[in-house]
Amino acid sequence: MRLPVKVLAPVGLVVLALFVAGVLTGPLGATFTGREPFLPSPEVHLPAEPLYPEREHMEALSLSSKNWSVTNTMLASWITIALLVSFFYAATRKMKVLPGRVQTLAELIIEMLLKFVESAGHTAPIQCHWLYE
Repeated sequence: MRLPVKVLAPVGLVVLALFVAGVLTGPLGATFTGREPFLPSPEVHLPAEPLYPEREHMEALSLSSKNWSVTNTMLASWITIALLVSFFYAATRKMKVLPGRVQTLAELIIEMLLKFVESAGHTAPIQCHWLYE
């Protein structure tokens, strides 16, 4: 189904106008004109927040004279690791020659990760014989 020119022309003009405005008012346009950008570059400021901020004054745990507390980022990482380990344990617990759904999904994920690593510059095949034993 083709869209009529009456629809495509206004949409194309709006997209072109937004692109030109973005180039002129953004950092790219500022380098051409030699002025400061219209909008400052965004900066991300997201520090990890302790789960129990009222207990920060207490010595939570001492590791080499540095006190630390569990943050929201650490908790999310631990939960993610536990879920991934549980999933791959359940998927590979009873491996079969003709895999089931869960084993197929696990093998698909492993193959995707291996292809990603190879595409990142590692050209030699990765040997994971220990994984399939």
